[in-house]
Amino acid sequence: MADERIVSAENDDFAEASIEKTLRPQVLAQYIGQDRVKNELAVYIEAAKKREESLDHVLLYGPPGLGKTTLAMVIANELQVQIRTTSGPAIERPGDLVALLNELQPGDVLFIDEIHRLPKMVEELLYSAMEDFYIDIVVGQGPTAHPVHFPLPPFTLIGATTRAGLLSAPLRDRFGIVEHMAYYTEADLMDIVQRSAGVFNMSIVPDGALEIARRSRGTPRIANRLLKRTRDYAQVADQNTIDQAIADHALSQLQVDIRGLDGVDRKILQMMIDYYQGGPVGLKTIAANIGEENETIEEVYEPYLLQIGFLKRTQRGRMVTPAGYAHLGMPYPEKIERGNHMVSTEDFDYNLPEELIAQTPMIERAASRLLVMDHETGALEDKVFYDIIDELNPGDAVVMNNTRVLPARLYGVKPDTGGHEEVLLLNNTHDDEWEVLMKPAKRAKVGTEVVFGDGQLRAIVTKELEHGGRMIEFKYDGIFMQILEALGEMPLPPYIKEKLDDPEMYQTVYAKEPGSAAAPTAGFHWTEELLQKVQDKGIKLVYLTLHVGLGTFRPVSEDNVEDHKMHSEFYRLTEEAAATLNEVKQNGGRIVATGTTSIRTLETIATKFDGEIKADSGWTEIFIKPGYQWKAVDAFITNFHLPKSTLVMLVASFTGRENILNAYQHAVDERYRFFSFGDAMFVK
Repeated sequence: MADERIVSAENDDFAEASIEKTLRPQVLAQYIGQDRVKNELAVYIEAAKKREESLDHVLLYGPPGLGKTTLAMVIANELQVQIRTTSGPAIERPGDLVALLNELQPGDVLFIDEIHRLPKMVEELLYSAMEDFYIDIVVGQGPTAHPVHFPLPPFTLIGATTRAGLLSAPLRDRFGIVEHMAYYTEADLMDIVQRSAGVFNMSIVPDGALEIARRSRGTPRIANRLLKRTRDYAQVADQNTIDQAIADHALSQLQVDIRGLDGVDRKILQMMIDYYQGGPVGLKTIAANIGEENETIEEVYEPYLLQIGFLKRTQRGRMVTPAGYAHLGMPYPEKIERGNHMVSTEDFDYNLPEELIAQTPMIERAASRLLVMDHETGALEDKVFYDIIDELNPGDAVVMNNTRVLPARLYGVKPDTGGHEEVLLLNNTHDDEWEVLMKPAKRAKVGTEVVFGDGQLRAIVTKELEHGGRMIEFKYDGIFMQILEALGEMPLPPYIKEKLDDPEMYQTVYAKEPGSAAAPTAGFHWTEELLQKVQDKGIKLVYLTLHVGLGTFRPVSEDNVEDHKMHSEFYRLTEEAAATLNEVKQNGGRIVATGTTSIRTLETIATKFDGEIKADSGWTEIFIKPGYQWKAVDAFITNFHLPKSTLVMLVASFTGRENILNAYQHAVDERYRFFSFGDAMFVK
């Protein structure tokens, strides 16, 4: 079935491949789309020609059908050298590679498609060929075996892959130029369709080209295939020109809808909604229902549904997104239910002996214990946090919140009465205005003045908020942060009774951006040495910022979790961080969040942008609870949270309530340490 799909980006047909060659541009100036890649390659090629050197080795990666092979040939043409083409599966033995390399002349290009499928022995032989332009192979067997040294002329290896995450780090690191091929815009595909129509001697108007382009799944190969099939319909209808009406009729007959989905794509989404309430659904279950192999679902159908945000892939299974429901004209389920009743706060209670609440941090951060949980089966494994590196895969991204805790607790006196006031800073809303918690709050009315230190700092209450909150305005001379450092104390949670000897132990090792009233405590377990090991394994380290505020301290007082309102917290994700996370997702890696603050930031952004991760900043009130459809995070590190808290509910939305409560009971039985300075969980 997969071979017959008109919207497949694969090219297994010899006749189609022959036709495709006639459509290929010969030089960069003719190559439509991929402007960033073209501009960078133009510079590298020109520089190599001026130095009279071979071009650095090039890795092109991205989904199938985007022109990686064509671009390799264009590079060879621009360099004015010969190109030898092959594929990873075709090079079965070291001797096959030697034969290819021996045919190269100085400066020539060797193009290996599907380079991720090279046999290990062949790949290892490439290392010296790429770095030092020689290979050593062993000839003969037994006592007569001896090494043979083959010097090679300088050459350029261009590797292409749709699965960059499957490349080994040693091979990936030997490519001096690495370029990601992105899906094409509608405008670029329009240009491609119009150019191809000219090659085919066909007449097409812009709205006809646009109709084909918008249904081409961002892929030139599909655009050209749809163009040819539309031509067939036009000729049968005795139409000399392809316009929007002809294109729409032809593509509708082919069951290719406005977003490029065909009947099988829609069947997958409909099946998941009708039979499994939108997911999560396991890959094997989808394959069995559709009548396809697991690999076909994963490699042929799933990538585009993920790319346009109609499907998301998590460790729990595949899930239909709100955008997927909307495309099928179906309402997205919003209710959060268990059985026949709404979820209650009491559903997230558990018994915790007080002696298990950690009062002091671990001297060696990474020596804390780690409870590893499979969210799907609920299986548990007791480890040490050092072992987290074994749970992470090359190509994953570990996301951390780099907020820094302010010395946000101030003790002052009201000059008119001599009464004492405790002030906890939460959010800096504007200039010297802050949202705070005050104790005793009842006596802190609008206009109340509080003096700190020897009068270095004064505060006036300007507004009363709910739950004891207040807005205050500070008055001072000098630099506020310096005054705060001198007068403030680290705001340890109320369940920690012991004084902290070293305030830096209530910061993560990567704390950078001041602004939090509490620490993102799941990050306490990371050390600089462990983070370096993670990075050395080929795992991306990504930082975002969420300043922890009132939401951390507010209990869920309502019986029905739907009635609980979260407090706003400021977040920020940079362009660089968003680009890294998108690259990881596109390559099949996991986004592994450190802590609930990282989760809330990423899920806020993904919710805001219909499943996409984009650079963004703002205020979030997201309440992640059972029934929530996760959009960005695939696995996470977290501490053990307070009973009946929103954070337990957040974890339960990923694992299921029974699984997380079973895990907490196991942690109690095994005497794990709980809360801020406690041990960690890894949920996968």
